[in-house]
Amino acid sequence: MKYRISNIYVLLLLLFSNIAFAQFKCGTEKGDPANTRGKSEFSGISENSGSIPVIFHVIFNSSQEGNISNSTIEAQFNVLQNKFSGLGFSYFLAGISRTQNNNWFEITATGDDVDSMRENLHIDTRRVLNIYITKLSGDTQGVAKYPWFNDWKQHGVVIDYRTLPGGSHPTKNQGKTLVHEVGHFWGLIHPWENEEFKCNEIYVQMGVDEFVWGDGVSDTPIQKSPTYGCPSFHDSCQSEPGNDSVHNYMDYADDPCMYEFTDGQIDRMNLKRSEYRPSIGGSTIYITENLDIGSNQSYEFHEGTYKFASGKKINVDGELNVNGSSFNPVTFTSSGSSWNGIYFASGSNGLVEYTNIENLTGGYYSGAITISNATPEFQYCNIEVTTGSNVFAVYQSGNYVTPRFYKSKIKSNSQSAFKTSGSNGYLSIYDCEIVQNSGNPALVASTGIIEFWRAATHYQGKNKIKGGKLYATNAGLIRAGLSSGQRDINHFCDSNASTLYVSSGGVIYAKYNYWYNGAPPTQINMGGTIYYSNNLGSSSCSGIYKIKDNLTSNPPHFLVKLL
Repeated sequence: MKYRISNIYVLLLLLFSNIAFAQFKCGTEKGDPANTRGKSEFSGISENSGSIPVIFHVIFNSSQEGNISNSTIEAQFNVLQNKFSGLGFSYFLAGISRTQNNNWFEITATGDDVDSMRENLHIDTRRVLNIYITKLSGDTQGVAKYPWFNDWKQHGVVIDYRTLPGGSHPTKNQGKTLVHEVGHFWGLIHPWENEEFKCNEIYVQMGVDEFVWGDGVSDTPIQKSPTYGCPSFHDSCQSEPGNDSVHNYMDYADDPCMYEFTDGQIDRMNLKRSEYRPSIGGSTIYITENLDIGSNQSYEFHEGTYKFASGKKINVDGELNVNGSSFNPVTFTSSGSSWNGIYFASGSNGLVEYTNIENLTGGYYSGAITISNATPEFQYCNIEVTTGSNVFAVYQSGNYVTPRFYKSKIKSNSQSAFKTSGSNGYLSIYDCEIVQNSGNPALVASTGIIEFWRAATHYQGKNKIKGGKLYATNAGLIRAGLSSGQRDINHFCDSNASTLYVSSGGVIYAKYNYWYNGAPPTQINMGGTIYYSNNLGSSSCSGIYKIKDNLTSNPPHFLVKLL
């Protein structure tokens, strides 16, 4: 009688499983061993045991379906962090990209579309966990690449946005689908994977030199088939010791019933990390191609040091936000001698704050950071150009749009710190320190406008300038002080900075400022207009030579940063 009841139970379970199978499926494949690589490929690469940077790539359609909020991403990240806490893995949220693309939304887990998505969006898959959030078709809710697969650009995890915390999936909406797929990313296999729906494990080649019995873990009992629903226990192989791993993250149970890895799985994940992903982790991320942010995209960077290959740059047609913090600034620098900076194209925008931007050289319009009919803002930044160009080149041809610079330190070892051109080149600078080391003008207004205050509120300028004169030409305009109490009170810190030069219809307003040694500025008029009056006395420029004082050069590393 017990035998017959057991058979009936198994039949009912199989019937239920066939119904539930449409509710959840993992698309991770064992793959062809010919498309895998061996551990020996990494000889000579040292293991990096630091916290692992995570970049989320959000894909949504033209109706905005799938464009989940930052708070939902944060909730999903916290699930990932919490479930791996104490297992030898910690993560930090490095960034978020958002892309509107109908071809990459509601896609199959394998095929050209998902490959194209990963090919175009991935960032440094050797060091970064890339997570792609989209809508997957059919019953598949996630897919990952095992660590022994070839083609680094395809590595990472893809999950359905409906499985995130609070999502619309009826049984998988607590964010544990990502935990399951990241388990695959670290080398875990389903506990029933290599048992051919029989109660005997088989010996399977998973990689060039990766052969396993069953799931390769000794403390997961032999299991005949996946678990669906939320059973308290099940034993699909009664002739073998132990019950099925119904609560294991690598099975298929509903999210409320998944809550454990075994010790053997934890050991395997750490082993496969060291064997196949030794360089993952740490705060340094390498960008080897141009980072192109399309008009249908936005990128956010929250933490980390991004090293760009020589000659590479960021092209912004959409939105770029860099949101570091005073204790943990983001750094953009070069992996070689220099990189080519940032180009904000027409209609683009963004906010760059608490960011170090270093080792820059020439870009578009002779600017390491070029702004062309765009409206980014920079605040609490340290920016330094090494050779070959102006720091900022602002070109505006249409109506006034106002890039703003606030509480930042800008240092040029080459051409000017700021240059405007075009019929309506326009920018405002407030409470910044500008150091010009090359002898060139610190600021050049050529058919454009530079204002020394926050244009939105008309706050006092409070800028400090050292090493280069103010130069207005071709009807360019520099407003460095207009009236007492507003739009004034800047400090000019040496004789070079205390030089006003106009030509070809250029205009400089320079009232109510502090000048070097309290002396009036040197005025050179080659065919323009200078408005100077009301010298407030000697400039106070202490600290201006310390270009990085306002950001911590070696900040403590925080694992979780709230958005």
